[in-house]
Amino acid sequence: ASIITPLESEARARGLDPSDLDISVAVADGAFDCRVAGDDETHDRLVSEAVMRLAAENQLDCICFAHASMSAAEHEDPGLPVLKLGQSAYEEAGRMLAAL
Repeated sequence: ASIITPLESEARARGLDPSDLDISVAVADGAFDCRVAGDDETHDRLVSEAVMRLAAENQLDCICFAHASMSAAEHEDPGLPVLKLGQSAYEEAGRMLAAL
């Protein structure tokens, strides 16, 4: 996913070894096609399902959306921070890395 490179770069900038990051990736198959077709309801449902599945199947500190189309999605609360694409997500990821 395209979000991995910036996270690894931020880790290096903070003196951390990127190999110490445990990154899990989930894909909301078909969600982007639904957004392009104007089917926001199905898009958001697919994103929400992927978020909840990722949270249930992994021990996570946070979820970080890697695609701009996901940032506006309505989704269930996975019980952990969901960082959305944009400067605020990178800043929060940096704060979390700094706390390691």
